[in-house]
Amino acid sequence: MRLLGSVCRFPSQVCYARVLDFRRKFIEAAQRYNELSYKSIVHESERLEALKHALNCTILASAGTAKTQVYDCILQR
Repeated sequence: MRLLGSVCRFPSQVCYARVLDFRRKFIEAAQRYNELSYKSIVHESERLEALKHALNCTILASAGTAKTQVYDCILQR
């Protein structure tokens, strides 16, 4: 399974995040992408790609406290 560039070691987690993204469950998708970005055994470029997806999902999410919390979590990184 590919995150977007190279081979990923967590194909089921990547698939689940993408499914949430396609179903427009942006907050949940952002959280999953953010979790992937913290895994140290994932290649650096894949982690940055996951962070990019997490940020995009957060921007697309509806306004609310959950969006603010996820956004703050991503920006701490």
